[in-house]
Amino acid sequence: MTNSSDVSVNHTNRASSIGYIPALDGLRALAVGVVYVFHATQRLSRGGFIGVDIFFVISGFLITALLFKEWNKYSSINFKNFYIRRALRLLPALVLMLVVYLIATQTFWRGLVPGATEQAWGDVLIVLFYVSNWTRALGFERPNVLGHAWSLSTEEQFYMLWPPIMYLLLRYVRTPKRIALVAFAGGLLIALHRYNLVVQGASIERLSTGLDTRLDGILMGCGLGVLYVAGLLPRSLKFQKFANVLAAISVVVLVVLNFTVAYKDRESYMYWLLLANLATLGILLQLAVVEKSWLKRILELPPLIYLGKISYGFYLYHMPLLTFLGAMGFRDWTRIAIIGPITLGLSILSYKYLETPFLNLKDKFIAAPVQSHHTAGTVAQPQETPSGMD
Repeated sequence: MTNSSDVSVNHTNRASSIGYIPALDGLRALAVGVVYVFHATQRLSRGGFIGVDIFFVISGFLITALLFKEWNKYSSINFKNFYIRRALRLLPALVLMLVVYLIATQTFWRGLVPGATEQAWGDVLIVLFYVSNWTRALGFERPNVLGHAWSLSTEEQFYMLWPPIMYLLLRYVRTPKRIALVAFAGGLLIALHRYNLVVQGASIERLSTGLDTRLDGILMGCGLGVLYVAGLLPRSLKFQKFANVLAAISVVVLVVLNFTVAYKDRESYMYWLLLANLATLGILLQLAVVEKSWLKRILELPPLIYLGKISYGFYLYHMPLLTFLGAMGFRDWTRIAIIGPITLGLSILSYKYLETPFLNLKDKFIAAPVQSHHTAGTVAQPQETPSGMD
């Protein structure tokens, strides 16, 4: 889809490139780690479910930055290429997991988890068509073993909705500041909507998995992504000091939330999810404006970067393994010590031999192929990071 309107964008040398950002992989690694521990034993990570919100904020930031950069260069957003890239990123590992899940539930894990064998085909279709967030939010209690796929459905529905919305914002709202304001305002409205649902007595599943209740972090990441690419984030020494302090506070907030808030506590959906999203935003702000920092040095440690790269597969595979091996007697520490390395090994193999070949094909569908009246050489060609739930 192309357009040749003269949108007001920042083409100065302050505009930021959006290539591979190693620290984001490190942040992904920590996020998937706390989610894993939360699912393995909540004794060690009572509030580890906030790791999903960290993923959401990162996704909003990256996807919006890529779309905005593409518009800056071509005055267009190639929807077909965008969705092809999403499919190449997400489908290979997902299809593999679902095929293995079907085989396992009908053969050597048959009957091990109540209902899993009988519901396997229906659950696989629910996950494959990215509607598991709504089947859970609306009280169908499906899927069960594959319940973690609700977050994948939320992201996929965001991917379907946001590019056309972004196109309309770029076409008619035009200025980056206003577009960012729309995104931030949308995030706050979602948080208020979730608060209102809590007051009205909505179920925990409705609050925790509905698309309309978990978009606030994604939209806030979108707003920051626009400001980042447009070069509107201050780079003064004073602001960098502020960003460092904010990041330190944000890290403390996330650590405290990880150990204190509870998934079934209704206050989590009134206050703490929003706080987790804002804290993640504070960390991303520092990563965006401070070139070298203590946080970047930690997040760019090679083991964290690698775990971040394979985090999508790790997230996909961890829940079925935890559930079925847990039913065989693995509990708490044994779940972490034994199932963790198994999940890690499968994720490494998946990333190397399945996901990477498809990721390499994404280069053929980078951005819009049509030149526009914008100077094509002004902004570096957008590149998607190959890792994580972006």
